Amino acid sequence: MKKSLFILLVTLCVGMQSSADEINLIDGIGYFCDEGKKEAYVMHLLPGYSEDGRWDIPESIIFENETYKVTRIYGIMGGDQPDKIWKEMKILGIPPTINYITGSAFEDVTSEFAVLEEVHITDLAAWCRINFRSNPLGIAHRLFLNEKEIVDLVIPEDVTSISKFAFVNASIKSVTFPAEVKSIGEVAFQHCDNLASVVIPETVKSIGSYAFNSCWGLKSVTILGDLTEIGEGAFEYCYDLASITIKGRVGEILNSQFSNLSQIKDVYCYAEVPPAANSSTFESSPVEKATLHVPRIAVDSYRKSPCWETFGQIVNLETNPNGIEEVSSTPSPSLSRGTIYDLQGRRLMKAPEKGMYIQDGKKVLVK
Repeated sequence: MKKSLFILLVTLCVGMQSSADEINLIDGIGYFCDEGKKEAYVMHLLPGYSEDGRWDIPESIIFENETYKVTRIYGIMGGDQPDKIWKEMKILGIPPTINYITGSAFEDVTSEFAVLEEVHITDLAAWCRINFRSNPLGIAHRLFLNEKEIVDLVIPEDVTSISKFAFVNASIKSVTFPAEVKSIGEVAFQHCDNLASVVIPETVKSIGSYAFNSCWGLKSVTILGDLTEIGEGAFEYCYDLASITIKGRVGEILNSQFSNLSQIKDVYCYAEVPPAANSSTFESSPVEKATLHVPRIAVDSYRKSPCWETFGQIVNLETNPNGIEEVSSTPSPSLSRGTIYDLQGRRLMKAPEKGMYIQDGKKVLVK
């Protein structure tokens, strides 16, 4: 372990031109201090330091009368028994100053000896922007904002891009995206098994590879806008996914984007020109038993297009005009039937007023 840390420090020093040549231990955390940038990088946590199993990484440290902002996490294991930290650490606090977490920090840590249960943060927008190479949520699953567990995730309004790995394995039940978000990173919500439905707002232009891969409880997906990209395997292995609605145009979907959806029943595609697809798009998904809903003018085109032609039924959307379902507004009928969103993809927490909404992958008109 000491040899590997030495190699890492040499690598860091070459690029940083720092005179610091050792790990500095402060309050149970080992740091490398970059004197040029006045930044400190977490190199390891010291086993046995915390009595309650909680380690809180600070926003800054004082070293030799200089203040260093803590910006990166390079490692967690340290000391004479490097694996011991995983048997002790139950809670990890990460400050908003962190902008990078390396892959070696949390990769390949098995639940066999890791007891990490909670990750605590104070700034959700800052969390969404971290350059993740690994994420402690992959171990802990539970994310807390200002000491309150996030169950219904509401992405802050000023977030325009959600980082790769940002919420992987998180125990969230819903996610609401702001109107400003334009991209969802690779693996961002993979294995969020408690998610039941997802509404992607019109502003989103790209969904990264494996972004919602293996969300086993996901039942409906609604994509409201035009997409330049849906990455490889984006919704693969979402076994309960029964309804997919694609309102806008999408780029090529040729790489298992919707494969292994064992419960797929309905796909609503509003594009008059069939998106380019192939045999891998819905591979191992029983589309031969599913219904494809498309514009009346495009029914014949879909019936002649690769992949789309394999659906059991291809019908025009006018059989359910514009995908709109009319319901009465009393007594609170929409909320009683399940989660409901506005057209910007924001989840409603009370009975909706008159207007158009999204519920179970369909537009709902409340009179």
